[in-house]
Amino acid sequence: MVIKMKSNFLEVMNKQLIGLDNQLEISGDAKHNIFIIGAPRSGTTLLSQLFSGCTNAGYPNNLMSSFWNAPITGALLSTRWTEDKIFTGNSNFGQTSDYREPHEFGAFWRSNLLMDGMEQPDDILTESIKWNHLANTLKDISRVFSVPVVYKAFHLAWFIREISKALPDSKWIWITRNTVDNARSLLDLRRHMHNDINKWASSKPIGIEKYFVKNPYLEVVAQVELINQWIDSQLKTVNKDNWLSLSLESLVANPIDTFEKVSTWSGVKAVDENIKLAAKNIQPEKFENDLEYQKVKGAYESFLKI
Repeated sequence: MVIKMKSNFLEVMNKQLIGLDNQLEISGDAKHNIFIIGAPRSGTTLLSQLFSGCTNAGYPNNLMSSFWNAPITGALLSTRWTEDKIFTGNSNFGQTSDYREPHEFGAFWRSNLLMDGMEQPDDILTESIKWNHLANTLKDISRVFSVPVVYKAFHLAWFIREISKALPDSKWIWITRNTVDNARSLLDLRRHMHNDINKWASSKPIGIEKYFVKNPYLEVVAQVELINQWIDSQLKTVNKDNWLSLSLESLVANPIDTFEKVSTWSGVKAVDENIKLAAKNIQPEKFENDLEYQKVKGAYESFLKI
């Protein structure tokens, strides 16, 4: 027998589960959160996969992501059915496939951060967010996992100061990538999403309009640079002991030592054998003899002169 479900099944389910989620009482001490931030295509997915597959950290996976309005229910189901760890190192422009792999939990963040898209919000929206409610929800999720929980979502970078104030024990990991490589990879994201490098993709920082000059190469360079400038300015408001930065290049070149240092700093337990196995599946993205790479490189030189 074939069971047909309505296309809005998940939306209906989430609405029905809100009441249940609010009734659940989770005991235990809340653990700190670990937030992975960076420009799109900078290595955030790879880093989150290493945490999910090679440490004891909790994280929203592809199963839990279906419960964006009932995250406690989703976390409980996740801990029940996904005890084994997995690292593939594979993703389709940030999207993983196995139900145990990490998910950005985008619907959850959009709902709680009052966002419809990926544009950097203004102060009015920021002041409208229920920060105490979000903080309490994240604390309850960590109680379910009973370990620190890792989140990777581009929305988070816009609210570093506010989240740090609501959850002062949070840890932030900022991953960066060579700007030209990062921007060149963003062109592929545009192709993947729109089949057109002239159409915007992913996070849109304030001030990017200045670079809308019908030059996609300059746009992606400015996108990377402005996002990283914003992150840098916001992390300066955070206790320096609560954040660190690393480059994708260092992670790819020496994944075992680099990630062991990061995981130790993050306060989670790494599984050395898992890291060694994962390291074999980490391959650098290369743009050798690439005409677009040269155009992006030229655009970066132009950006520095503006």
